[in-house]
Amino acid sequence: MTIGRIPSVEGGIQPTILDAKGDLIVATAADTPARLAVGSANQVLTVDSSTATGLKWAATATPTYTWTSYTPTFTNLTVGNGTIDAKYLRIDNKLVFVRFAFTFGSTSSIGGSVWLTLPSGSTATQFVPVVAWFNDTGTASYTGVAYTSVSDTNIYLGAVKTDATYTTVANLSSTIPHTWANTDTIRFLMIYEEA
Repeated sequence: MTIGRIPSVEGGIQPTILDAKGDLIVATAADTPARLAVGSANQVLTVDSSTATGLKWAATATPTYTWTSYTPTFTNLTVGNGTIDAKYLRIDNKLVFVRFAFTFGSTSSIGGSVWLTLPSGSTATQFVPVVAWFNDTGTASYTGVAYTSVSDTNIYLGAVKTDATYTTVANLSSTIPHTWANTDTIRFLMIYEEA
């Protein structure tokens, strides 16, 4: 028995509706099939109610990410006439990047262990401890860490210590890792998953 081409069913969609590899059968209304011609390479099928079929081929959208400025609340750090550049970038409402730079002014000071709030009152569920830089202007730069904790709303700052068997972290203070003065800087980039 030889199986040939399946005959068209009366009232069904005719094979001649399709003209090229990749064409799609779509509807323009109830019980009204139509052809949507294949798109170009790397295009994606997109819903568009302004077209006859309700669909169109479009270029892949390039995601745009916007850094948003925020003003953290500090504990044991007096901003005074210092300058803050604190921004965050949220991706898919979960992954958050925080970019932070603080330059001391003549009336800025540190009074003890320093921490600052995460942006927009968020809470971290997962986090990546990151490197921080503490610059003693014209003298030296020191390595530190910026980190948060699970179910926490703060970012903590510490200086890396190497005077023990294992590397440890000391809380930032008025003299750790150096005595802070005008034009000194604190910088870090934090990554965490938001609750």
